Amino acid sequence: MPPIDYSKWDNIDTDSDSESGTDKNPPSNPDDTKSTLQPKLSPSTSEAKASEQTPAPDTTIKAVTVLCVGTAGPRISPTTILSSHPIFTADVPPIPALLDFPVVVHRLGTPDGGGMNYLDNPFIKFLHISPEDGTVPPQWQTGIGSAIVARKDKKDLPTAHFEAIIMYCDQIWTDFHDGYGPPEELFTRNSFVRWYESYKAAWAPLSGEGLSSVPPLYED
Repeated sequence: MPPIDYSKWDNIDTDSDSESGTDKNPPSNPDDTKSTLQPKLSPSTSEAKASEQTPAPDTTIKAVTVLCVGTAGPRISPTTILSSHPIFTADVPPIPALLDFPVVVHRLGTPDGGGMNYLDNPFIKFLHISPEDGTVPPQWQTGIGSAIVARKDKKDLPTAHFEAIIMYCDQIWTDFHDGYGPPEELFTRNSFVRWYESYKAAWAPLSGEGLSSVPPLYED
């Protein structure tokens, strides 16, 4: 929540009404009373201009780097980004939005190193499955390159949580392509939480991060 702007109360008249009765020594000029009781404040002291307010400092947020097929190195690894990073202007893909798990993607602009499927990134592709028919928009099918994934709400994203959403989307993808149609029972936050508990019990995360120390998917 943004800080309260107290400046909007600066010019509110908080003086109480004058006491009844006649002053024994009334001022010679009636305007003197007004100027004494209600001094006029200059704009520079009564209101803070928006341009003069100090902007909120950048904070560091935990995110995940996801390498494309042709880039050497761990496919999934933790990273940090600033809260002013342009990733936070991106839209949440449809299935994560249904799960109330607001992850967003920022492509890193990986140059094509040649070779078949060099820029493919299946993990990022899975995030963009349509909940209606299991297809993926053309821009997220091939040529994606390496990318960063973060939470749009600027909370930390552990690698284990990213792995979980990818595995869950893969399950949805499988159900579609096995001919079962939209697995609508999986498109809820509660279903994702139940699946994640089973996942934690059965698998260690690909990054080697211990699941016992990973926070829950949702804080409330």
